Amino acid sequence: MLKVIFPILSLLLLETSETESQSDLTINNVKLRHNLEDVGDFKEGSNIILTCSVDILTAPGQSPNISYSIYKGQKEVLLKHVTIEAQKCQYVIQSARPSHSGYYRCEVTAGIRREESNSIFITVTGNLQTPVLTIQPMEVVQGNSTELRCTSEEIPPLRFIFYGYKNGPNPQRLHDTTSNNKSATHRLKVTADTEKNYSCTVEVSATRSISKHSEIVQLTVHSPFSDQVFEIEPSSEIFEGDNLTTKCRVTPLFPHVKLQLIIMKDTTPIYIGNTSSVVFSKTVNTADTGKYGCMVKWRSLSQTIKRQVTVAVPVSVPTLMSTPTGGNVVKDGSLNLTCAVLGGSFPITYKFYQDTSENPLHQITLNATKAVHRIVSVKIEDSGKYSCEASNSADHITRTERSQYIIITVKGGGDGL
Repeated sequence: MLKVIFPILSLLLLETSETESQSDLTINNVKLRHNLEDVGDFKEGSNIILTCSVDILTAPGQSPNISYSIYKGQKEVLLKHVTIEAQKCQYVIQSARPSHSGYYRCEVTAGIRREESNSIFITVTGNLQTPVLTIQPMEVVQGNSTELRCTSEEIPPLRFIFYGYKNGPNPQRLHDTTSNNKSATHRLKVTADTEKNYSCTVEVSATRSISKHSEIVQLTVHSPFSDQVFEIEPSSEIFEGDNLTTKCRVTPLFPHVKLQLIIMKDTTPIYIGNTSSVVFSKTVNTADTGKYGCMVKWRSLSQTIKRQVTVAVPVSVPTLMSTPTGGNVVKDGSLNLTCAVLGGSFPITYKFYQDTSENPLHQITLNATKAVHRIVSVKIEDSGKYSCEASNSADHITRTERSQYIIITVKGGGDGL
């Protein structure tokens, strides 16, 4: 039993001794300096020596291990981490570039104590290197995505800025991101309106210096299908009661593209198919008037052709009436012949006939359900049979209806004949 207790007590005493020795540490001061503090800005290509020093008070005979961490920025990039007994540590930047410009600081840990230095700002004069832009893949089907990658040899953190060229040579800012790496990416969803040319720049945020644009890289965008065809038979103007047939077809350009075709009325789908050709037919009434569409869809991509369909109502059989009524008219008196329909889509053409003549006495086209032919002074020869026709059209097809006959008798004047 004693053999087990003594090692445990020894371990506890050792840990207590180490804790007490660590608590005896005092970190008085932590400083970060560089080798040209009196010179000012560094020239591009210079060697910069960063020295992190610390003043530590310890109990006599103690030599603690000291951990140094040297950072660029607000601890975004760790440049060096090392544990040594010396009270200073150096980090050398060889052949400095403008992107080395920025704030630097160091952190010291000794035992349970931790302190940070002040921040120092370093400026390196010169021009940033031009970044390289790559696009993968460079040929994309609409509806898919591609990746833009901007790569720089400059020192992070860096701001990467992506540009697109929509109209002409002037770049438009597309996306920007800050990275602690030497490259950054931007995922691009490709549509029919996606720009075809791209470039990028890099910026050192600390000094607001920015590189030249990379070389322009061109993206090739393919449509997943040929232009679709939308047919309406017999035409886009049709009479009520006729059969309307809509045909929607498209040719896929890539084997992996699985298309969906939708025939729509206004905003409502009326037929959906997963083939390259769909057909929809129905007998129409006036409620079927509207805007019909042929939509082809693939993923989030869609393309629609629209056609206006107008369903016309054929004219009803007209009725011919005379004024005065009864068909008897006094010579030299007036006669009004009225041709009226109960319904029919406008415009309606009215024609008035006498006897069996094929040449109308009068013809007029109106947006009205009746028309009047007036004979101001009737003659004996105006006696006879009269009829009228009413007609309207859908596209180039005309529907005509003819009235019943009425008989007009012209009697003599004041001599009672």
